[in-house]
Amino acid sequence: MNLVWSNIHRIHLPIIGPRGSHRHCDVGHIIDPANWPAFPEEDNARLGLTADQASLTFDLIARPNHQGHIVGPGLYRLDIEVSAENARPILSCLEITLRRWFSDEGRMLIEGVGIYIV
Repeated sequence: MNLVWSNIHRIHLPIIGPRGSHRHCDVGHIIDPANWPAFPEEDNARLGLTADQASLTFDLIARPNHQGHIVGPGLYRLDIEVSAENARPILSCLEITLRRWFSDEGRMLIEGVGIYIV
């Protein structure tokens, strides 16, 4: 499924700037579980998460009604294809590890979540 362009909510950009101009897509986001009530569209009750568990919401252009784009703790592999009209596609794989929620940002980035290119 297509990811959201950062700061531009479009599926397709008619012109992507030359190499080095950097365009970014948002892969996903994690919200503090204490704030879930303020974001009802982020609540996937089927996951049965506790207050110290995090969920990851993949930032998709079209969000499925079954909320399969919201996942709980685990190891995920995301195959990414970057393409343009005037270039060959580049294929990469991201490995995302989601362990648990830490309110301390440093601890969250070290122990709670990890993203690696494999």
